[in-house]
Amino acid sequence: MPKSYFSDPNLVVEKFLPEREGNLYFTCSYHFFGSRTTTVGLGSRMPIVLGHNKCVMQDIDPHPEVVDFRTSFCIYLEFPGEIVSLGTSPENVAELNHGILRLDAVAGTRGVHPNPETDAALEAELLASDKERHEHAAAIERALAFAQSIWRTGSVRIVFERRIRRLRYVRHLWRRIEGTLSDQLDGAGLLEHAFPPLVSYPEDLAAKAELVLTPPHFYGGMVGRAGDDGSIRSFLNLRSVEVQPGVILTRAGVGVVDGSTRDGEIHEVFGKLRAIHEAVENWIGHGDLGAKYQDNHMNLSANNHGQ
Repeated sequence: MPKSYFSDPNLVVEKFLPEREGNLYFTCSYHFFGSRTTTVGLGSRMPIVLGHNKCVMQDIDPHPEVVDFRTSFCIYLEFPGEIVSLGTSPENVAELNHGILRLDAVAGTRGVHPNPETDAALEAELLASDKERHEHAAAIERALAFAQSIWRTGSVRIVFERRIRRLRYVRHLWRRIEGTLSDQLDGAGLLEHAFPPLVSYPEDLAAKAELVLTPPHFYGGMVGRAGDDGSIRSFLNLRSVEVQPGVILTRAGVGVVDGSTRDGEIHEVFGKLRAIHEAVENWIGHGDLGAKYQDNHMNLSANNHGQ
């Protein structure tokens, strides 16, 4: 860049642009370990905020959008026989924190496109689709039916009605509800009521499914973590990868309702798995572990498992 740019006294060259409050500049950091979090704001009279020039250090509330990023749960599981499962899900089964139970209904899908006009058209299409609204409504109905028996009467509230949850390659309709857990239940009782979390709808299809307590192959059930403060975060092991010696399998779930088509659901599955496939391809081509699996002629395949 021309040197003249750097003669401007208002120019700030910084990886993280600070926010200005009064006569101070602030940068914030959000740290988390399990269910415990802390958010710290550093204030300085200098526009580039560093540890040695700070004049204020204070605990602050994290931005809600930053907290929402953490609702996507990542899991790493090891099984006998050198089998590893890696998974992430944008939708919880149940989250319990200080007695407040939170449920997310994430359903209805469209892709994300780099062209702004095409991307806006995809979002409008998602909001206008009867099929996607039906799928989202079914997810909400399931969440409320599950919650009615475990929430304290009169404590249920809608945090937000309908938003778009935008991920790397797909977006979804998203609603959040929460309430106070019944006094008759603790975390263990909550998990018992949440099992099995992967069910069919309409309900008459559930009776035709075989309840298998021990997964025969690819575990797509409930995973999570519990804190010593009684908090629980549980998710489904969907949008996941199972790594076996010489092969990688990927899995994503779909919601089948009136208006669903075979080709449409398969297209949706590959959209959900695109980021995982991209990560796997990058991993195979880099590092010692990637080289080891590449030498074994690893196959990349996708399994379409319906919810």
